[in-house]
Amino acid sequence: MSGGFLSAFSEWLVFVFAVSLLYGSAELGFRYGRRSAAKIRADAHPHVSTIEAALLGLLALLLGFSFAMAVNRFDTRVQVVLEEANDIRTTFLRAQLLPERYRADCAGALREYVGSRVDYYQAGTDPVETRRALDWTKTLQARLWSDAVAAERENPDEVTTGYFIESLNRVIGDHAKRVMSMQNHVPRVVLWLLVLVACLTLAATGYSSGLRNMRLVPLRLILAIL
Repeated sequence: MSGGFLSAFSEWLVFVFAVSLLYGSAELGFRYGRRSAAKIRADAHPHVSTIEAALLGLLALLLGFSFAMAVNRFDTRVQVVLEEANDIRTTFLRAQLLPERYRADCAGALREYVGSRVDYYQAGTDPVETRRALDWTKTLQARLWSDAVAAERENPDEVTTGYFIESLNRVIGDHAKRVMSMQNHVPRVVLWLLVLVACLTLAATGYSSGLRNMRLVPLRLILAIL
C-alpha cells in the first residue's frame, strides 16, 4: 500500500502529531529569526516576506494537488463498489436461468458473497479481518465458478448459462478492481513532500516573525491547525 500507512493510526493521533510538528517548526524558526535579527538589515525584511509568500503559495499548490489525487481515488472506489453491486444483482437474476439443480446453490452462494463483500468493507484496516473476508470471497468465487462450469456442460445454451457465466466473470473482475482501488492511496512520497514543505513554510513564517520579535502565537497556531 502506497499511502495507506497512515490508516494504521488514529486520525486524532495523526492530527495532534501534525499540529505539534508544524507549530514546533514555526517556533524553531521564530527563535532563529530572533537571534539573527541583529545581523539582518531592516531593508532585508521585505525579501524575507517575499520568500515566505512564495513558500505559502507552493504549500497551497501541493495541498491542492494532494486533495485532487485523494478525491479522484475516492470517486474511483465509489464507482467500483457501485459496479460490483450492479453486477452481483445481474448475476443473481441470471442464476434463475440455470438448470434447476444449480439455481438454489448459486443464489445462496451469491447471498453469502454479498456478506463477504460487506465484511471486507467493515474490516477497515484490520489485516486479520481483511484476510478472512478475502479468503471467504475467493472460496465463494470458486464455488460459483464450479457450478457455472457444471451447468455449462449440462446446458451449453448461450442465452441461459452463457449469460450467467458472462456476468459472473464481471463479478470476479470487480473483486480484483475493488481490492486494487482500496490499496491505491496518495503516493507516500507525495505525503512526505507535503510534510517537508509544510514544516519549512511554517519555519519561514516563524523566522519572519522572529526578525520583528513578534511571536504571533494565535495566528501561528491557526495556520498549523489548518
